[in-house]
Amino acid sequence: MTDFARRPFALLALAVLAAAGPAFSQSPLPADLSGRVLPSFVELRVQAADGRTALGTGFLAVKDGVLATAWRLVKDAKAVVARFPNGEEFECSGVVDKDEKRNVALVRIKVFGRPVLKMEPAELLPGTPVAVAAVKDGAFGLVAASAGEAAVLDGVRLVRLAGEVPDGAYGGPVVDAAGSVVGLTVVLQVEGKAEALAVPAAYVLGLDASLQTQAWGAVPAAAAAPAANLTALDEIDARLGRGFLAVAEDDICLTWANEITRGYGFQSGVPEAVYRLQQGLDAAMAAVGEIRTDSELRLRVGRALVQILANQKAASENFIRAVVVGQQAKSWDAQSQDAQKRSNSIRQGIRGQIAALKADLKTLEAESAKFREFLPFEQRYNLGLAERSGGFRLGINSYPNNPFYLLIVAAGSVAQKIGLRPGDTIVSVGGRAFGVTDDIEELKLLIKSNLGKTVPAVVERGGKTQDIKLKIPKAIPADALTTD
Repeated sequence: MTDFARRPFALLALAVLAAAGPAFSQSPLPADLSGRVLPSFVELRVQAADGRTALGTGFLAVKDGVLATAWRLVKDAKAVVARFPNGEEFECSGVVDKDEKRNVALVRIKVFGRPVLKMEPAELLPGTPVAVAAVKDGAFGLVAASAGEAAVLDGVRLVRLAGEVPDGAYGGPVVDAAGSVVGLTVVLQVEGKAEALAVPAAYVLGLDASLQTQAWGAVPAAAAAPAANLTALDEIDARLGRGFLAVAEDDICLTWANEITRGYGFQSGVPEAVYRLQQGLDAAMAAVGEIRTDSELRLRVGRALVQILANQKAASENFIRAVVVGQQAKSWDAQSQDAQKRSNSIRQGIRGQIAALKADLKTLEAESAKFREFLPFEQRYNLGLAERSGGFRLGINSYPNNPFYLLIVAAGSVAQKIGLRPGDTIVSVGGRAFGVTDDIEELKLLIKSNLGKTVPAVVERGGKTQDIKLKIPKAIPADALTTD
């Protein structure tokens, strides 16, 4: 079902449609969505250098005077004019930044004071109701659709759009029920068939809106930053290393926070560590986003990491929302459960995003000593750069830089059964000392070599150093015989 506003009386039509809400009468999307989205939506008339004229769309995003659109729409432009739903037209002067592989670009538009759409970098889950902004027969409007399955095409993650998406949506926003942009519409040939897909909003956020505008016709096919503006490779690799560590630490923290908010634990509120590590994500995102390099490897990894960091923050925000709503309702109700499920689903998606980078991360690890400084043993396992050797699950969760501090000891796990507790820091086992630079897999191998025995250990527990006895089972339980 569609909701289009005719050009001659667009503003009046928008007001009427917002009140009547015919477009979404059969969907969970709100009836007033048009009035919130369309004032920031434009039709783009692109005159190419060869004389051809193409039509597409774009939207005000990131900051004043900047449009987001599809790169392939404007890459050969000689002149571009943007038309708003009320009929006003403004010149677009050139490209600010672009990502050719992901088909997204930021364009400078000579307008000020118009509303800028909020970008929501969270993963778009299958079945999520969305609206696609489009222009059809000169009318501006929204088309109700839903997110389909994600697909990786030529190394780029895209989300299929289910619904009748018109051609006039190319380059425009895909918005959620709150009116936030969750993607940018593109149309690609997939197995010989035209298919509408959403480029994730995080790819747009990975572009730099502060760059100097390059006039039409002056944009090189692969614009390289001047050498004086390039970031030193060691600095880039350090930022990338810190960024991946920030993701890992926040993910571990959310696992722990989910544990301690079970039952009635949510009534104690959001743990302070969740907010603190979320700030770390923001800092890492800013640092990675400022990278300037002519290294294709680092550009690929950096852009992917910006999206991963944005998704990790979205997972954290959904967890926080779950706890806050639960506190207010004094019950872990459907809203809290849905927010928690969304958080966990985003986190699962991030693991897939990291797995897709495995080849690039292996190359970066091999050639960069600086990047290797940010790869403690546990982080190498997290990034798929090494295989675990212990052969079984211990049932613990620890931060990569402090693997022997047991943030979580799962109920019924091997770790719990032999006598370890949450909050323990393992100092030594069987006379073998362990520190922050050691590998937890070495502890597993030590356990396997002492099956059926009682082994002395030293732990820091409750602020004190204690001697304890670890009672090792005669055999590793079958349900633990896998990797952590």
